[in-house]
Amino acid sequence: MAYLELISGRAFGQVFRLDRQRVTLGRDPDLCGLSKPFVEDRNVSRKHAQIELRRGRYYLSDLGSGNGTWLNGEKIDGPRRLGDGDRIRICAHEFRIHTEDSSTWPEPDVAPVGLETLFVDREIDSSCVKVAIDAPLFEASTPPVEIANAEEKLRAAFQMLARIGGALRLQDVASNLLEGLLDVFPQADRAVIRITPEVDPGSSPAVGTGSSPAVGTGSSPAVGTGSSPAVGTGSSPAVGTGEIEAVKRRHPERGGPVPISRSIVQTAIRTRRAVLSTYLESDPRFNASESVRTMGMRSVMCAPLLDAQSNVLGIIHTDVQREDVRFGPEDLDLLTSIMPQVAAAVGHAQLYQRQLEQDRIDRDLELARRIQQELLPKREPAIDQYSFFSFYRPAFHLGGDYYDYIPLADGRLVIVVANVAGKGIAAALLAAKLSGELKHFLAGEVSPATVTGSPLAVGTARLNRSLCESTMAEHYVTQILMILDPASHTLAVVNAGHWAPLLRRSDATVESTAEHAMGLALGVNPDETYRQVDLTLAPGDSLTIFTDGFINAQRADGERYGLQRLTAALQPATGTASSAAGGTGSSPAIGTGSSPAIGTASHIGQSLLEDVDRFVEGQTQTDDQCLVYLQRSAAPLFSAEPSELTN
Repeated sequence: MAYLELISGRAFGQVFRLDRQRVTLGRDPDLCGLSKPFVEDRNVSRKHAQIELRRGRYYLSDLGSGNGTWLNGEKIDGPRRLGDGDRIRICAHEFRIHTEDSSTWPEPDVAPVGLETLFVDREIDSSCVKVAIDAPLFEASTPPVEIANAEEKLRAAFQMLARIGGALRLQDVASNLLEGLLDVFPQADRAVIRITPEVDPGSSPAVGTGSSPAVGTGSSPAVGTGSSPAVGTGSSPAVGTGEIEAVKRRHPERGGPVPISRSIVQTAIRTRRAVLSTYLESDPRFNASESVRTMGMRSVMCAPLLDAQSNVLGIIHTDVQREDVRFGPEDLDLLTSIMPQVAAAVGHAQLYQRQLEQDRIDRDLELARRIQQELLPKREPAIDQYSFFSFYRPAFHLGGDYYDYIPLADGRLVIVVANVAGKGIAAALLAAKLSGELKHFLAGEVSPATVTGSPLAVGTARLNRSLCESTMAEHYVTQILMILDPASHTLAVVNAGHWAPLLRRSDATVESTAEHAMGLALGVNPDETYRQVDLTLAPGDSLTIFTDGFINAQRADGERYGLQRLTAALQPATGTASSAAGGTGSSPAIGTGSSPAIGTASHIGQSLLEDVDRFVEGQTQTDDQCLVYLQRSAAPLFSAEPSELTN
């Protein structure tokens, strides 16, 4: 039986049997017998090529593909006979064919090791010995030949550790380690490393059963060819995931997959101990394994890579194929002595990789934060007799709170404050969606001739239905939507499940507004109806709209700032709202007597923020904070020049 060995492409290292008279290669699994390597490559045709067995010979044909089929570097235009070792290329995927008369080709029984997950036994106690000699030595007629003295091996080991200690990338650690292992153990013919992401000792499946998988090839770009091999190619996941698999051969010209014994690997991982089998063929622990009998290994060492908590990071496997040399106990002693340093280098490289990824995420989040800031108003509205203050501070890079000032053509001003349930990226995206839909509604539904009335409530209901029908319906949104008419000094207010705005009258009384007409939050009930409440602002009146990030701000002892303190901050007092409500602080009160609030809206808003910050005493903010404060002055603050909002 012939085999196709994938030597370049996503599924590198895998082997596919040609077990039918005719095998079609292509992207469509319903039409092709061999589609697995190509299913995600749009450059490969649905039915691309075909391999056919005729009278004991294999022939390759192109099936009219868009990008052609290549044999040994030449594009074919008709059936071509295949010989052992021929190379077949389909787009970025290159195969080598091994016919049944190839004497060096071992028959695999399962997929390559890159598709497997290392097994960690949940019952192994964490106090067990991490590395130890765990193998009786089975005598043979002749003892192992001593190839290198201890001094030379130690020198090679120190050089290897220095190289991997200075490597930052995981693939560089693996490359230097494999090359160093062949220097440290001159009798070794092959060295394999497999590094996996951190494994939960109770969740990983067993490696499986059956014969051993194969790793790498002799002529592919995987580790093991040339003097400076590239690590991390083949069927292994990308290096950026923290997982890598690679092999290094002492004799790269000896092609074919590199088999490793699953039973030996399982023993090393399960026991958290290094395994030595000096004479593998007579070792009763493993000689019954079919994989061991067919792999041609004479002597093996396998050791787990363990972190400080005894979690398995991966394995190192090295073997001897020659008859005249073997591994001995002194070799296992040396291997176990360097494993902690190797594991540390692997761990540092994984941390470095994660840090690079985190840095990239942080850069993306910072860019997203700047974009979100651009969606917020760049300046306060300039309206005669009114002053404004607004503040927005997300708990993380991005937040789900949102506010906006939207001028209408007739001189009125739309004011919106919203709070998306949750925080972070999802909440920020929903807030952006809400902003766009609100502006779309305002462009077509709010008649310039209408000062107060139903369109505001109708628009809120429309936003609610849109959110209920969206794919982000698991998030709800509380919202205050208002229209200020500076000509009549009226406010039309619709409340969708939000904290009621606080209205401070000129006589210093503070009351919640539109609380009785509050509807459900947006995204809860698609059939919810909303009511509009109309307010009149007298000279000196002010309105504070806020999100729950202020109410829920808390100190180290868990006490929250609360609505009572926020209300007190708007009332006359001899001390701060924090002290008046039982907190600490010494800033002056915002208002005195029955006079209007002292200073501009900006001064009053900043005083509120300072009072909240004093209360939390430096505790980390855990919720987004958004505040809009508007105040009608007792006398015009601006001249009668045209407002920017009416342009």
